[in-house]
Amino acid sequence: MKTEKATIKLVLRTNKTLADGTHPIMLRVNWRGKRAEKSSGFSCKEVNWNTKSDCLKIKGKDAIPNAVKINAIIENEKHKADNVLNTLIMDGKPYTAQMIIDYLKDEGKGAKYTKDLDDLITEYITMNRLKAETIESIKVVIKHFKAYMGKDSIYLSDVAKANAVGFGRWCAEQGFMNSTIRAHIQKMRALYRYAVDIEIVKDNPFNGLNEGKLYKAENNKQALTKETLELLRYFYSSMMGTWCKGKAEKKFFVVGHKIFACNVFFICYAFQGLALIDLAKLRSDNFVLARITEKNNRYIEVHTKRSKTRKNVLIAVRFDEFHAFLLKPYIDYMKEYDFFLPILKESDDTDRKILVKMRYATSVINRNLKEVWKEYNLWLKDLVDKYSDKPLPKKLCKGYFDHKLVVCKNLNKETITNYYIDERTTFYSARHTFATLFINSEGAKTAELAQLMGRSVSGIDRYIKELMNIEDVLKARDKMK
Repeated sequence: MKTEKATIKLVLRTNKTLADGTHPIMLRVNWRGKRAEKSSGFSCKEVNWNTKSDCLKIKGKDAIPNAVKINAIIENEKHKADNVLNTLIMDGKPYTAQMIIDYLKDEGKGAKYTKDLDDLITEYITMNRLKAETIESIKVVIKHFKAYMGKDSIYLSDVAKANAVGFGRWCAEQGFMNSTIRAHIQKMRALYRYAVDIEIVKDNPFNGLNEGKLYKAENNKQALTKETLELLRYFYSSMMGTWCKGKAEKKFFVVGHKIFACNVFFICYAFQGLALIDLAKLRSDNFVLARITEKNNRYIEVHTKRSKTRKNVLIAVRFDEFHAFLLKPYIDYMKEYDFFLPILKESDDTDRKILVKMRYATSVINRNLKEVWKEYNLWLKDLVDKYSDKPLPKKLCKGYFDHKLVVCKNLNKETITNYYIDERTTFYSARHTFATLFINSEGAKTAELAQLMGRSVSGIDRYIKELMNIEDVLKARDKMK
């Protein structure tokens, strides 16, 4: 049966022997699997200790001189610890075994508690009911912070402002991306904010760092232009045979293949920038298939809810030739396996299992997209080198459609850089691409974008600020003319 509060007792530490052959008498506190101890200042041999009463024997041949007096002293120390524990419980303050011991060592002066960072995390997670993904990310941050500090055990009082600044520099030296460094600092600030709130520490050393300015966002979420997206689709179609070697649909279901990476990138854009976790959770119940509009255009209707915001999202995708090729294999797969994408299974019924699968999928998709961008950029350069200075043939011939693409898009050595894709661009760019192209379209409204992407209007306003660059601003201003 689990105890509802810490246990405090006097023990003889037999695993440690002093020079005179005796063992130290310790005050021991146990709570939630953690132990903390404080020496009583006394010691004795094992035969002198009464294990049933947790005190020195006072009668018989094994009793030592002054046993009664020593028992009174060490029992008084235990009584102090009990009072500390009861005070913390009555005040409703979270506590750890080490806090009680440290309070006794400090003799209660200023009621200053010191707390182990691991204990704080345990309480922080329990009190805030965090998701599995957030818990794992916090553990990674603490692992890195311990590596930076060079300690396995860190007390909150050990960390000063200089350590907070130094941690960011250390992360940069390890080669972490700026977004990772910012997230690390923000999580450490949140932990210390909690410690301040429950009066474990007075100040938050991570306040005022302005990590957003120190570690500016990289260009890994950049949005593709409409023209670049069209070129990417053409490249994708032309490379299908090379990548799949005649087995296209089989590669559609290999999460670690570049075909799958491209597919989910296009699907994310088509599904109004739906996040990867939300795509992975789509099942047959979310779909209404093969609807017919008044203009006789088929489309797919998807009803879902975003994992992050818990907002309902209605998705409509026109079933044109490209989307029919892209989506039909997954629709057929869904009819058999229920899930739309081959990332999750019915057996993935816990947050932990889902987190592991999603981390793997995100990692391999981004790694494969990086290779796709390299191939795309080389393909585009080869097209320009071959056809940019030549007139389009009047008859069909080998390379005719590639040549026509270069002419129609006015691709040349001066303009080609506008259509390259930065190799740091991640899967998340598909979401940014949808948002950017929508908000830059004529008559676009932020409220509509918020509804399409499953965000609040205030949240989408902040999101749009991330999307805007100087070209976006100029386009927006041009609409006013």
